[in-house]
Amino acid sequence: MFMIQPLARTYSGFGAVLCALACVLGLSTPAGAETVTRLAGRPVPLGACFHDRPLFVCQSWVKDLKEGDEVIFSDGHVIRLGEFLNDGGSARIFALHDNPKIAVRIPRVRDRQDFYFMESWLTGWNQMSDMGVPVLKVIDPWNRSLEYQLVERLKIEFTFHDLLDARRAWGGFPETFHGHSWAKIFSALKTFARRSYRMAQTGEGLQMAFDGTKWKMFDFGEFNHGFQDPGLSRADRRETVWGPGGSDDPVFAELENIALKKRADDCAALLEMKARL
Repeated sequence: MFMIQPLARTYSGFGAVLCALACVLGLSTPAGAETVTRLAGRPVPLGACFHDRPLFVCQSWVKDLKEGDEVIFSDGHVIRLGEFLNDGGSARIFALHDNPKIAVRIPRVRDRQDFYFMESWLTGWNQMSDMGVPVLKVIDPWNRSLEYQLVERLKIEFTFHDLLDARRAWGGFPETFHGHSWAKIFSALKTFARRSYRMAQTGEGLQMAFDGTKWKMFDFGEFNHGFQDPGLSRADRRETVWGPGGSDDPVFAELENIALKKRADDCAALLEMKARL
């Protein structure tokens, strides 16, 4: 049962504490408290829970969310959940019932750090977006709520990790993967390399997916960092999104070289522009 009203509004003092504990543990229900059964389509006042209830209660609510639920957030937004899409490290992801092309990320609240991860995710998205890295679209990037984030629902044919797992299993990149030729997949990777040349991160840490045409990053955080000034102090550093340079893998070596060449061209253009000033 979900408790909508305060757990012990008709009690006081030590008795209220004991009653509240009993209610949280499911041992009793205080007189007069209103309840809503755990059925699809129930209203879930998650925003109030985040602010007024113990964290483990909110965690249970989030874990129990299902398609059809109407989630009420602190900013007044009411979002009806559609298809469940994924359990991420710090968030649960659902499509919207009324617009399946949009997804909502809701923190799992295993601890308070999951709220921090929501903020870190948006910070990472802003940084990657500003650098021109292909990323999924955030519907309202100015929304600073840590209770939810609205994003485009990616069409995911496979992830970069899926591709790496296939390479390890088969001893090399497959000629075709999920119905797509390696030439098409690699061409899209090279396009991503050209656009992510300012980004420094090991390739195996990339959280991105292939949508059948291009690669897009979908997860971000403090592990993302880039060359905000690509022209000077770090211009000669051989570190790209694919690794620190000198890869033994010819595929990664080619992607490194693409990124490094783009960075070198950018450096040269920046230095030329500064020389004219």
